[in-house]
Amino acid sequence: MKQWVVSLFVILALAAKADTFSFAINDFPPFVDRNAEGFGLGPRIVRAALATQSHDANFIFVPWPRAYRMAQEGQIDGTFPWTNQGDRADHFALSEPVFEHQFSLIFAPGEERHWQEFSDLDGLRFGNVVGYEIAVDFYQWIEQSGQSLEVVNSEELLFRMLAYGRFDVAAFDQVAARAYIRELHTKLPSVSELVIDDRTIGQSDTVVLMPLDSSRTQRLQRALATGLATIRANGIYAQIMADYSTD
Repeated sequence: MKQWVVSLFVILALAAKADTFSFAINDFPPFVDRNAEGFGLGPRIVRAALATQSHDANFIFVPWPRAYRMAQEGQIDGTFPWTNQGDRADHFALSEPVFEHQFSLIFAPGEERHWQEFSDLDGLRFGNVVGYEIAVDFYQWIEQSGQSLEVVNSEELLFRMLAYGRFDVAAFDQVAARAYIRELHTKLPSVSELVIDDRTIGQSDTVVLMPLDSSRTQRLQRALATGLATIRANGIYAQIMADYSTD
């Protein structure tokens, strides 16, 4: 009887500590993909990390600007994946890194250049996605040197315009670039002619943005930090990443 009471107490204590955290996300294959297993790499990592702390994750798909605003206003526990660049640390509590972006140049068909300095790309037409703060040195050079830059509203449109030759080069995450090329190939065969440059021109950690003034943020921040360390140590993190490492 005593052992049964102790076991029940432990179960109730664990249940009292367990929580479900809600995150606002949107499609950014393969990092977030509503049609993929577990909604893609990012949600799989976050859910696995929280599970080690007896917590669960709930994912709500909304447009990125709304996700950002919901987190800033405390309407949601967090949003990801966002880079930790710019002034985001002034407006949000940040998690430990969930994964790392590595950015390379993506050249339109026939526009690949052998380059050493950004100045070797002078005269090309450049593209970016609205709201992106990536490969900061590269896009600062574009602005400071007066290069032609067109900003589009979505990642898919960026790759379509590269494939159509509407502009010549853009910076993008290497893993995501391969995913978009695979996804668009059947609808737009010329996208397979895009060239992903071997050189990494920038890196940034991807984090969860959490409300600064929410009573739940500190708990979530601790759970993610401990959980991410746990799945890195026990091999689960590496197993998830391996699913997205092939070309």
